Amino acid sequence: MRIAFFTYSEWAFGAIHNALCKELYRLGIYANIIDWNKQYSQLEMDAFLELYDVFVTVPGNAVPCLLSYGVPYDRIIAIAHGRYDIQSGISHGNDFNAFKKYGGVSPDLQEYSRMLGIDREMGIAMNGIHFDYFYEKPETKLINIGYGGVLEYKNPLDQGKDIKRGYLVKQVSDRTGIPVNVVTPRSYMSMPSYYKNVSCVMVSSTEESCGLPLMEAAAAGRLPLSTPVGVARDYPNSPCSILPFDETDYVERAFSVLSTLQRDSYQYHLNCVEAQDFARQYYDWSIRIWDWVKLLAY
Repeated sequence: MRIAFFTYSEWAFGAIHNALCKELYRLGIYANIIDWNKQYSQLEMDAFLELYDVFVTVPGNAVPCLLSYGVPYDRIIAIAHGRYDIQSGISHGNDFNAFKKYGGVSPDLQEYSRMLGIDREMGIAMNGIHFDYFYEKPETKLINIGYGGVLEYKNPLDQGKDIKRGYLVKQVSDRTGIPVNVVTPRSYMSMPSYYKNVSCVMVSSTEESCGLPLMEAAAAGRLPLSTPVGVARDYPNSPCSILPFDETDYVERAFSVLSTLQRDSYQYHLNCVEAQDFARQYYDWSIRIWDWVKLLAY
């Protein structure tokens, strides 16, 4: 089988889909990325249509683009990576029942899809990481705070609400006196060096369907702290420190947790070890890839 991921190759999507290409290839399934930020001639797209069996993309605005190139619904596998993807698909009038397959990376998206009235059942294939790529010895002392993503994202399909709320992490830093190391735009391939230089990673989102920095930081032996979103929600036994959604409570709880762990380096180190052991057991692509194979190839 030959799979074309119609997506972009930077940040989290780049990390996820490049890893999928590698893992699928190891299993005898040829996969490649067609970057949706590039323009293609119809001649090129006709060649892609001849070469690839299916085109995998999000169910939103990428679908009309593929349709305009002549890719039929029954060769499109739509995988939602966030609530916005489903909202966008509805706003574009996409026919969810016509997709070859319909999936998402979190049970939360399955519930959200039903809530929006989509009667097509969503298959679930959760994202993974290459554990060994991020592995470091678990940190022993809490000296700074990491924030591994964009500080702000205002969803244009949900009244412009900021779903990232990075300002809360800065408030926590000011309150605790612990400096924050915000990731600057960089290739996903350099992210292991970022985690190597932080003590923990905080997520302050109101919604998140994966939270890739939480998985990567845990593999690096750094403490993950997050609102109950993404992997912090989808894995009930996740050792991630859970912080409330309410902004005031988020800052208060984070202040309490970080202040305590800053004083108690032994407990902080144990928490990092626990997070890393969990990542090794549950997050690695060697475990997660099989749901993707089922969703994409069968």
